[in-house]
Amino acid sequence: MKERLTREEIERRLAALREAHEALDEQVDRLESEGGADDLELKRLKKQTLAIKDRIAILERMLQSMPA
Repeated sequence: MKERLTREEIERRLAALREAHEALDEQVDRLESEGGADDLELKRLKKQTLAIKDRIAILERMLQSMPA
């Protein structure tokens, strides 16, 4: 069953996802700059970052298709 979201709910979710994406990006950057980062951990974090980015894109498309 599809969930019906209001514009406000989508905007709240977008804000939370953007914060999570930024935090993961910072964590990846920090681990990469330290040099001794675990490759598996970096791959996992980058995969999470991409998944969040995909969810952001979906919600942005939903917002664009909603009447103002």
